[in-house]
Amino acid sequence: MSEQYAVGSEDFALSRVPDHARMGWFDISLNYTGFVIIPTGLMVGVMAAMHFSFWHAFWVLAGGSAIVVVNAILMGYIGYRERTSYALTTRFGFGDQGSRLPSALLIITSQGWWVIQLLLIMSFFPDIAFWKAAALLIAFGILTTVTTRTGLQKGMTWLNRIAIPALLVLFAISIYRAVGVAGGWDAVVAAPPTAPGEMGTIAAMVMVAALWINGSTVFPDVARYAKNPASVIVGAASSFTVGLFGLGMMGLIFYKSLGVEDFGPAFAKIGLTAFAFVVVFAQIWTTNQNQMYSSSLAMANAFRMKRTTCETILLVISLIITVALSAYPFQSVFTGFLIFLGLFLTPVPGVVFAEYYVRQRMNVPTRLEDLPTVNMLALVTYFVTVALNILLWATVPEGAPIGLITLNPLTAFAIHLAASAIIGKRLPAFAISK
Repeated sequence: MSEQYAVGSEDFALSRVPDHARMGWFDISLNYTGFVIIPTGLMVGVMAAMHFSFWHAFWVLAGGSAIVVVNAILMGYIGYRERTSYALTTRFGFGDQGSRLPSALLIITSQGWWVIQLLLIMSFFPDIAFWKAAALLIAFGILTTVTTRTGLQKGMTWLNRIAIPALLVLFAISIYRAVGVAGGWDAVVAAPPTAPGEMGTIAAMVMVAALWINGSTVFPDVARYAKNPASVIVGAASSFTVGLFGLGMMGLIFYKSLGVEDFGPAFAKIGLTAFAFVVVFAQIWTTNQNQMYSSSLAMANAFRMKRTTCETILLVISLIITVALSAYPFQSVFTGFLIFLGLFLTPVPGVVFAEYYVRQRMNVPTRLEDLPTVNMLALVTYFVTVALNILLWATVPEGAPIGLITLNPLTAFAIHLAASAIIGKRLPAFAISK
């Protein structure tokens, strides 16, 4: 493999990470927190607050967080053990060329989040004209990609070292002020839900997980740099404790205290608009640099191109899409994206788990080039599970589709093992070999 595809800002896009590039548990945790800590976590907390009492919502957020932590650890351990990114890890399930499909899916979902996050900035400018908004979006989009260009071990890590602690400070100050506005902690806990009985506990719990299925699936992009399995576990648990559960609790407390759904007005109500904008923008920056990073790694695998070239192409396309969507209501854009995310991405980790942990028993070729070209059984499992997803989406009650289909990593896992037991157990019989 050419040196340019392995070192520097290319970040081993098409090769295994060597031992000398390993990172400690703290930077693993910090970088992965940058992947999963997104402002939409506040919206999850608001959703839980609207439908449940305080402690009921607390356990909904905790249960949803546990689901994605398990998914992240299982995916991350493969990345650590094989020293491969998400895109290269999917080769163990789908084959060398077959991995182009899950790589393409990740490009769509990660860049979808990139667009969503950038659009969230506009909540601080509710009355801005379209062309001024477009100029701001383009400027912010380019800025958030600067650190991605340098790679995970350089600018991306340093940004996370600054932004994540700043966000924790914002957590503490804003929660303290919100509780004060409410009249104390007892008043927050006693505040009743505004839409009780409209959503079940299980549906809400797995809906929480649905928002982070993408983030938990791409953990190999960071975990491949880990020095030991403990770093994988600590990285996943600590990142989602802050990025999903922590932000969700912040949204829950905000709504119970202030009765405000949008975080822009919520920060204004407690007198933290300017400070919150700086910190939230830094948070969006950390998330978007990581979304662009994962997308560029996946595109490098899908098209066997340089990662930095892929990054440039994705930036231009995503900026065009962002400006176009800025003319539409944010909620409609967000909801439509979540439906796509749940329908098409969730089967991928299930197929990878079934192949790597069960069928191959973690015994894969040392050289990635020695993997079968296409695992046809994996493709069949994927499309069968997607068909099931679409059927559920079309038939289950309103509000439940995203939540139900989040469990389809498990569904795909079961379907794949059942199909392999019926058809046969030897991979070459179902793969197009080189």
